Amino acid sequence: MKHRILAVAAILATAFAFTEPTDAAVPAQGGEFHRTQGTTAVRNFPDRNGASFIEVEAGTIVRAFSTSQGIPPFREVEVGGGFPVWVFGKYLQPTNVDGVLVVSGTRVNMRPSPDLTPGAMPLRSSKLNAGQRVKLIKRANKATSLAEDWVLIQAPANTRAWIEASMLAPVDKAEGGAAWKAAAVALPTKSTAQAAAPAKPREIKAPRITEETAAQLTKADAAFDRVIELRSPTSEDWRGVVVAYDAVIASAPEGTITLQNAQTRHRTAVARMELASLREDVSSQARKHDAELSKVNAYLETREARASARQGRFRERGWLKQETVDGREAWYLSFAGETVAEVVCNSGRYDLAFFEGHDLGILGVEIKPFVVETAFTAAAPPVIDIGRIEVLAASSARK
Repeated sequence: MKHRILAVAAILATAFAFTEPTDAAVPAQGGEFHRTQGTTAVRNFPDRNGASFIEVEAGTIVRAFSTSQGIPPFREVEVGGGFPVWVFGKYLQPTNVDGVLVVSGTRVNMRPSPDLTPGAMPLRSSKLNAGQRVKLIKRANKATSLAEDWVLIQAPANTRAWIEASMLAPVDKAEGGAAWKAAAVALPTKSTAQAAAPAKPREIKAPRITEETAAQLTKADAAFDRVIELRSPTSEDWRGVVVAYDAVIASAPEGTITLQNAQTRHRTAVARMELASLREDVSSQARKHDAELSKVNAYLETREARASARQGRFRERGWLKQETVDGREAWYLSFAGETVAEVVCNSGRYDLAFFEGHDLGILGVEIKPFVVETAFTAAAPPVIDIGRIEVLAASSARK
């Protein structure tokens, strides 16, 4: 619900922001007027390790607010003309006034340098909102589009940064107010062409979302909130969320907060879907491994159980029977209903047909090992070349 409220508020702000230009140089209320005691650095956070993105001259009037707890202490300040800061062009749009841009995003960061490195940490307590007008100073790379470029702007006068407290001295309110007013510069309201011709009203239509797109966003947000509350959401759970945001992204107009919110949550849903899929693959492989290990353990336990039946004297024991396998005649020993070995007599000493139906104890050499059944191989009993036979019992059914 919070995301939908923000989205609607931002859309309304964007829709009505262009009707009356705001003066970015109007000072904020509150604070105390101070004068800088020398040329001093303005930083993006209250520490000497903070990025110094501008130096103000001695005697500059500032409006000071909170004091930091660190050593040395810093004061959070505003300056009459506003600070020069960097903003990513995706969140700015041209206006019909030369050198003036309008903010198209919500809570847009202002940074001391045109990058996303740790040293370019954004100003903590100051953000730009949709509809604010700002002065363009320069672009980092005019060869790219505005949406892909970093833009240096003159921030609104109520933008705050940090100055070391020892560099400030209080001044009289009246004196400070007069100096502040003199430093303020209103944004231009006419383009170069308009300055030579009568002004013509121009209506700039902000992009709007349809009721269908709004309903899609509501549905996608509900799906996201529902899945994120699950204890162990599956990749299919997240796939449904991704598909829901795909529909929003396909229909939301460029430049709307709806599109930005949908893209942000879509990226989150995709990342969580891929993570859930990876976990499922690992779990599946672990189950297969456990199943195969269980089969081997069961076989070994069965072999151990049969050790007493072999009386410690035989290589293997069981009832001899003949079967046809792949077109060939083969002889097998079975014990307790399980085939325990295939037997051959390569020496020709014994005619195995004579012993069919007898319970035999055999000695010999294992010429092929037991093969465990896996996902890639079929189970197969060991093959033993008989060296000696001992008849333990005969079946009454033998003919």
